[in-house]
Amino acid sequence: MAFVFQNPEYQFVANTVYEEMAYSLRLDGKGNSEIEKLVEEYLELFQLSGQREKNPFQLSMGQKRRLSVAATIIQGQRLILLDEPTFGLDSKNTFALLEFLERYRKKGAVILMVTHDETLSRNYGTTFWTVADGEIRDTTESATDMRTAFSAELQLEGGMCG
Repeated sequence: MAFVFQNPEYQFVANTVYEEMAYSLRLDGKGNSEIEKLVEEYLELFQLSGQREKNPFQLSMGQKRRLSVAATIIQGQRLILLDEPTFGLDSKNTFALLEFLERYRKKGAVILMVTHDETLSRNYGTTFWTVADGEIRDTTESATDMRTAFSAELQLEGGMCG
């Protein structure tokens, strides 16, 4: 299991972006060549290649967010908990992150995401719970209805492509 904090700075433990990504792999006992390969792959995937020697605390908020997600999931955990993972990301990086998470989910991972963004939930979620009045409620059925209505609304307004 892996957890991505809402504030990425809470999880940084290394002095460079590269070492931040390599940290958990070293703890797992991975060899240097495997670490190098995985870190380079994830640096590229999360558009952080040019930042590899930079201190994580010197990155922009969007870069910090991407680093926190990449450094957390680089080990290939099957259960990922994310607290507001798109907060502070521009639309391009939001969509890139969500597309990555969707591919990761299709490979068998379980992704539990906490968000206040209902549009994001409607478009990317598969199961929904709502916290209200101190209770957790399964709202998957109503969320599916909302997704259908939202999709129909976009089609009526000509907002969907294809």
